[in-house]
Amino acid sequence: MRLSADTREAGGATALIRDGVGQGDPWGAIPQAVPATIASRAPERDTSTDGVWTIGSGSTAGFRSELSVFGRVTPIVGYSSALTGAIKVVRGAVSSASFRIDLASIRIFGKPNAGFTHMVDAARYPVATFILDEPILLNANPLMNTAYRAPATGSLNMHGTTRPVTFLFVARRSGSSLDAGGSIHVSFSEWKLKTPLGIRDTGAIEFRLRMSRQSQGVKASRSRGDTAPRNVAWSRLDLT
Repeated sequence: MRLSADTREAGGATALIRDGVGQGDPWGAIPQAVPATIASRAPERDTSTDGVWTIGSGSTAGFRSELSVFGRVTPIVGYSSALTGAIKVVRGAVSSASFRIDLASIRIFGKPNAGFTHMVDAARYPVATFILDEPILLNANPLMNTAYRAPATGSLNMHGTTRPVTFLFVARRSGSSLDAGGSIHVSFSEWKLKTPLGIRDTGAIEFRLRMSRQSQGVKASRSRGDTAPRNVAWSRLDLT
């Protein structure tokens, strides 16, 4: 295909999405702020969430942004299941949490993309990490199969730069699993990331987690003040 001068100039952006245009959004079923897997179900009973919960199969994380070329706006979504980490719940509050994602494993519309790995310099900075800085307030005995939400504050490290972030954390206890998700709105330039021409500097870091509880031997990275505050309460999220 012959490229015009303008198209060649936007080549970095075009390379970032060319394999995925028209193939659909693999996260299309997930609203930006509330992952679809966290939708409320019929409540069953109260149950404790205290303990250490580790990320397991079915968890994904990645980014969402947009490409604008010649007035046409195209969503760009990249994701990966190469996640590790854990959260610790003490007396009904998430007292500490840490997550880590392998950036080289991120797929743009389901395929590896050299443009993305170059943008994040995955060879030099292979992982992005999140560490919780303040406890997330929740109910000591949330209803089973009911989604809850609460604000969360932490530190996001990418490309050798760490910055504070605040976002809405959504979670639901479902059987033996704890499901959680969130969308962190970011400006990539704040992490010294230079997006290709046409790619917007703003976007979102999104995650949805499926976690299992460990009885012992697993620890999450310690947050500031690894204790549960008093009078903790999550606001119940109605997703009907």
